[in-house]
Amino acid sequence: MTSTNKIDYPEELLTAISDIIENFKSMFGQTTYASFISKDATLRDYHDKFLKAWDCLKSPQFDRSKPIFLFNDGPVTTSAKQGAILFLEDLDLPSQAVIERLNSMLEPSPTFALTEDITSQVDKGQLDINLPNYFQIFATVHQEQSHQLLKLSPATRSRFTEIHIPSYSDDDLKIIVKAELNKINIDKKELDSFVNTMFLLRNKLIRDTEWKLKNDIQLLFRWTDFIKNHHQELLLTHRMLLGALFFYFDQLPMPRYAALFEDWHKNLSSTIEYKDYEHIFKVPDHTHGALTLELIASEKSSPKLPFEVGHDYVSLHYTDVRYSFDPKYDTINIETLKKELTCVPTPTLLNQIARIFAASSSKTPLLLEGPPGIGKTQVVTQVCSLLNKECERINLSANTSLDQLIGCIIPRFINGIRTFQWQEGRVLSAIKAQKWILFDELNLAAPEVLEGLTPLFYRGVTEFLVPNTGEKVPLKNVLLFATMNPSTIGGGRSKLPRSISNLFTIVQLDDYSEEELRIILNQIFKKELNDDKTITMSQIESLFDMHTSLKLLVREGTLGRTGGPYELNLRDLSKFRDVFRGSIKSQLFHYQYINTTDDEDKETKSDDITKQNELNPTMNTSDASFLSIRKFAQVVYACQFQDQKDFTKACEMINAKFPINETLSKRE
Repeated sequence: MTSTNKIDYPEELLTAISDIIENFKSMFGQTTYASFISKDATLRDYHDKFLKAWDCLKSPQFDRSKPIFLFNDGPVTTSAKQGAILFLEDLDLPSQAVIERLNSMLEPSPTFALTEDITSQVDKGQLDINLPNYFQIFATVHQEQSHQLLKLSPATRSRFTEIHIPSYSDDDLKIIVKAELNKINIDKKELDSFVNTMFLLRNKLIRDTEWKLKNDIQLLFRWTDFIKNHHQELLLTHRMLLGALFFYFDQLPMPRYAALFEDWHKNLSSTIEYKDYEHIFKVPDHTHGALTLELIASEKSSPKLPFEVGHDYVSLHYTDVRYSFDPKYDTINIETLKKELTCVPTPTLLNQIARIFAASSSKTPLLLEGPPGIGKTQVVTQVCSLLNKECERINLSANTSLDQLIGCIIPRFINGIRTFQWQEGRVLSAIKAQKWILFDELNLAAPEVLEGLTPLFYRGVTEFLVPNTGEKVPLKNVLLFATMNPSTIGGGRSKLPRSISNLFTIVQLDDYSEEELRIILNQIFKKELNDDKTITMSQIESLFDMHTSLKLLVREGTLGRTGGPYELNLRDLSKFRDVFRGSIKSQLFHYQYINTTDDEDKETKSDDITKQNELNPTMNTSDASFLSIRKFAQVVYACQFQDQKDFTKACEMINAKFPINETLSKRE
């Protein structure tokens, strides 16, 4: 068979179509099936659509380069047609209009009319789907407090049989944890004592006044998975305390870790000595490879590398948490780590790297949440480069579609003929390449995108089922990360649904401390300080003082009320460094020819007048440098403010931090 473009259909396609048509005929001809086929509008609609599409394709007058549009059934329609079980999670989150569209399915005699399918071949274009007796709908809502009102109308609630599910008791949770830890062959007596100790520590933390999480069962599972999967050379007790640190202590302020552990240890009646592990609950310092101001000031001792490499692991000196790798396929050595460590190893950075190492053992997606400009994305890409892992960074937005991420069928012209082919999305390609995936700005994604990505985030998932093709792709060696700014800063960001946020280990990150910012500032200007000699330490101190002063004014609301919100952070210091590095030499060359003599001095001697008219290459280097820094700071800091008063105020503060002589000021 040949169409108008004289290209034959493949023989395999013709055979398959013929078999399908014969099977339909055989089914419709069976008297056994006649009773329900006559009532099954869905089956007849499929049959009519199929025959119509095939009649078009085989017609000599049909141009195969033109598309045939079909209605794509969603989850609700598919479940209704197949008579499957439909599970609606977080029923209280969508709008009431969405819920009311399903009302007919919730009646004692459920029905479902598919009016959205304009391609339907049935009478009047409305497909009335026959819901079998075994079709069932389940739904869930989350209620943190018993007095909390559900966002469901009384009419919707009355259509369901409501069942209140109580939370697990401690005894139930102990049974679950023991069953999981039994998989690593722990002696039964030791296991009972071990699990009791875990729960004593857990209870200490969840009863703290600053604990906010109402249901910690997901944390408990991640803690258990960490103990099972972390590098087995570490003692069981060490693994248990590391898991507690990264999944339970992480829910509380870091400065309190050591005191909380000490208090728990004092009240422990066990004979096991846990005191040896108190160091893992302290803030990283220079002994762990963290860079400190004292270390910089000493100029004698070089900073210690934060890592140690074993046969099949990389560990941090801080807590000794490890990332395991297969030496058959991965090669990691100290020299590689030294070369790839480009971020400044502040205590905050080491703590974040430790969290990523821990997430690799628990196999849990890690969500980093915090204000802009604190290095959420940078720390993930830094760890990937250290471990020689490719990272697929995906910037999400309200316009990102699931087709872009997973894949879709797109039109292509091949040899002048329009055809449709499957094209993989970035997420699917990254999974097949065994890359680590970073979803940037997760809470900007549309709900349908989050819903489509959810199967990737489930605990213990080993493969991903591609919705459009049915292909099963293994998730071996794939780690998932996400970052987001708080929804309170606006910009189209929304709060993550509980059903999705529960799938992540969420780490709340704060801005760098002033001491850490000062350390980072020293390091990013290291070349200009030591090699180029284009900036001095006192000027860097003045720059940092200016940055923190402007930041305080913005936070107090006395600066930047118009056109905001404004947020001064590490990015501004990096921008200043980039402007300074790219322009300072040309600026200094330019300023050396500025006449610094006051034109108003009428008593200048004639020989001095001659000197004024000559190029003056001896302008004070300090003045030239200060003048350059003032100009760069105005570009980076002051020019972002839209209000003229804000701009002027920022310039005044910049000028106050970098003063120049009065004569030169007139020529500025």
